[in-house]
Amino acid sequence: MPESLQSKSLAKLTLNDLVFLILLKAQEKNHWLTFQHIQSKIHQVYSANGFSEGYIRKNKFYDSTSISAAIRALRNINNRCKYNLPEDMSIEVVDKRKKLNSKAIEYKLINIGVNYGKQ
Repeated sequence: MPESLQSKSLAKLTLNDLVFLILLKAQEKNHWLTFQHIQSKIHQVYSANGFSEGYIRKNKFYDSTSISAAIRALRNINNRCKYNLPEDMSIEVVDKRKKLNSKAIEYKLINIGVNYGKQ
């Protein structure tokens, strides 16, 4: 996990932070995620850590346009530095593909190494 996120409490994580962490976890398992999967994972994380349904619905529900913007923001140089992603702008940090037999798009963080962030 990047140093920029290690000291943040769960309640203080931004949508960009959440999307990065969820894509990072999925990348470890080579999983592709849709916007709906990402929102579901956000909900699961907060539910598992004792946050109420009301809090999650009010403060941690994000629509597809917000999640899409967070994925695009990962390509930004500031976020590349913050999350220890390749700073070379010619390298795409998020892959996308059309989901089989669907109109949905799936996303996956590039392979940044098995030992990424492990001490």
